[in-house]
Amino acid sequence: MIETYYYDGEGYSPLMSYNNWRIAVANFAPHLVPDQLPWFEKHLQTDEVFVLTCPEAMLFVAGDGELPGEIKGYRLGENEVYNVKCGVWHALCMKPGGRVIIVENDNTSNENTVRTLVTERQRTEIIQLAAELAVVNGNAVRCGGAG
Repeated sequence: MIETYYYDGEGYSPLMSYNNWRIAVANFAPHLVPDQLPWFEKHLQTDEVFVLTCPEAMLFVAGDGELPGEIKGYRLGENEVYNVKCGVWHALCMKPGGRVIIVENDNTSNENTVRTLVTERQRTEIIQLAAELAVVNGNAVRCGGAG
């Protein structure tokens, strides 16, 4: 038997769960652009896997300290797997049309996730990193085809 799941709304939505894991999707939403990004988060009980299926998206990680530290940015390659380790601060940004599949523990929730608001200094850094990533790796821009 085969089950099919699809979500085309804005933002994050769990699609299905099995035993201890779940698959969700994050679609573009206005708060997921670099100058509107509301928070960094870290999960205390799970790694989180991201797979870009429709460009363009970026992951920003900021260490595993008590608060976010040095920010590093990664432009996601289509159909590549990115594993953010348990306890690492991270934030996902994307352009309109972006879609990312997420795999994480099924019990991931506000009870085992910590969030902290992005500061103005961090926002400025994220905007700068996003611009640099777009210039350095600026090809793939359409879902399912070459740029």
